[in-house]
Amino acid sequence: MRRLRCPRPLSIAGVLTGLLLLPGSSLAVNPRAEATAQAALKKSAADYRAKRYAVAGARLKKALQGCQGDRCAPETRAALLRDLGTMQFRQGDTASASSSFADAVALAPDLALAPGYDRPDVHAAWDEAKVRAAADRPTESPAPKSADVAPPPVAEPTPNPPPTEHVEAPAEPPAEAPRYVHLWIGVAGTVDIIALPSGSDLCKLTPQRTPANAFNAYCTSPGGSDFPATSVQNEALVQGQSASTTGGLQIGDIRAMLAVDYAFSPALLVGARVGYVLNAYPGSLAVQNGHAYGRYWHSEVRGTYLLGQAPLARIGFAPLIFIGGGMAEFDGHVTGQATLSNVVGQHRVNIWITDAPWFVTAGGGFRYQFSLRTALTAAVRANASFPGNGLLPTFGPEIGFQYGF
Repeated sequence: MRRLRCPRPLSIAGVLTGLLLLPGSSLAVNPRAEATAQAALKKSAADYRAKRYAVAGARLKKALQGCQGDRCAPETRAALLRDLGTMQFRQGDTASASSSFADAVALAPDLALAPGYDRPDVHAAWDEAKVRAAADRPTESPAPKSADVAPPPVAEPTPNPPPTEHVEAPAEPPAEAPRYVHLWIGVAGTVDIIALPSGSDLCKLTPQRTPANAFNAYCTSPGGSDFPATSVQNEALVQGQSASTTGGLQIGDIRAMLAVDYAFSPALLVGARVGYVLNAYPGSLAVQNGHAYGRYWHSEVRGTYLLGQAPLARIGFAPLIFIGGGMAEFDGHVTGQATLSNVVGQHRVNIWITDAPWFVTAGGGFRYQFSLRTALTAAVRANASFPGNGLLPTFGPEIGFQYGF
């Protein structure tokens, strides 16, 4: 019976030594570093689509540090350098991008741009790096001629091959549409500033209980009821002492609103505002005469345009302009004193300028997106209310917060 002979120890050692000395052997690759690098390539692609180029660049640099010392395959390190160069190019650092592209081509000369990053401007920088790397690559020098060696026979010229059909280069993939949130819901608040006229005897009424002044000003008691309340009280008002103002800017209505907007593009939103009006006219006489709305609800439709390149698809500031209109109360008041001939002392009254129910508004400001789903808006708006008491202009600040769904 024949014995099985074990392989010689020297032969096994030789095989192991040969494997370890193989260039680019997979034994040098660290599986954990390789997996981390592949994950960084995928995550940086998502960052690129969200235009977070700096975040993607930092992620790729960290992965390259983990691949030092041939811990990753050359193809993986080349891909990391290639994508890092793309992020640097998008940030405007063309010098660093060119260096990263050149290092990538040196590791993998046949490497191509990732399809998601292959845009004309990046492709041009990549091709330039490949051409430069090819020019820097050393070429083999011809072997020295020997006098004892006969020159090789001259090969007969081969006929030119037939012309090949023209093949069009594949079309570049279309640019990826920016991703953004369409539905936005939030809250907003405004403060109206109104310019009140100057005048005297502003509480005096005609026998038809309409204002006997040129501004259609109305008076109310501090509790909110109409003043004068009766014809007798109206007749008792002392001439020249029936409430007067010197005019000027005053705080008018304060509005608290719910806001809903829909984005039809990365820059255009159309929506509505519904809310409640505070500090509004409390009486009934101006409403009866058609000079006030008599309801404290604010309703408005609005269109907003954001300036810049796809502002809803990126984080940061964006200027805005808007225009809108709707129905709401617009008024303002100032405190005055009125004297009755049959009553000792003076009555404290509120003097109102009112208008309603229609209005138009326009304004401008800025929008700041903390993320692709949260935003703060701040603007200055100008309003024009009509037609109950002519045209009543107001203006003031507006601030809002919105969340996207």
